[in-house]
Amino acid sequence: VCPSCLRNFPSYCREAMPRNFGGQRPDGSSALSQGGARLGSHFFGQSSFARHCIASERTAVKVPDDLPLELLGPLGCGVITGVGSVLYSLGVSVGQSVAVLGTGGVGLSAVMAARLVGAREIIAVDRNAARLRLARELGATHTLDAAAPDIVRQIIEITHGGVDRCLNTTRAPAVFTLAM
Repeated sequence: VCPSCLRNFPSYCREAMPRNFGGQRPDGSSALSQGGARLGSHFFGQSSFARHCIASERTAVKVPDDLPLELLGPLGCGVITGVGSVLYSLGVSVGQSVAVLGTGGVGLSAVMAARLVGAREIIAVDRNAARLRLARELGATHTLDAAAPDIVRQIIEITHGGVDRCLNTTRAPAVFTLAM
């Protein structure tokens, strides 16, 4: 993110951006070097895309050896991203309405966060009926099948004019248009 764009982010984002994307520890140092040259590390504070990672003790979580890592791995990213998006990026608050487009790990975490802050309407949109059922159990007040041709109209009717906040957790181009 360029410095001029970064100035437009809320203060908590401006402070976190260098820590998350700076490739260094909070003090500016790096744990890695090659031939005496400093190497970038600590992407998002833990270098998640490396074969090996160096993490601070406070970000490491001990799990039992018999738990399947393929199921545990996504939890760190999905929960933090979904909850953080609702609480910090979107700033959803009591009485507001929010639409969550896509109910995978990030979307379901967003639904739970919206419920936690007391959002009035929490509309979960997805093509997967099982995920929509789970979204309802986790706090969605309404669920909509993304395959329906009139999603926007349904959202406007539910909220009496449109949502206060919308989170798109998908990569589908049509959903970006729907979110707008």
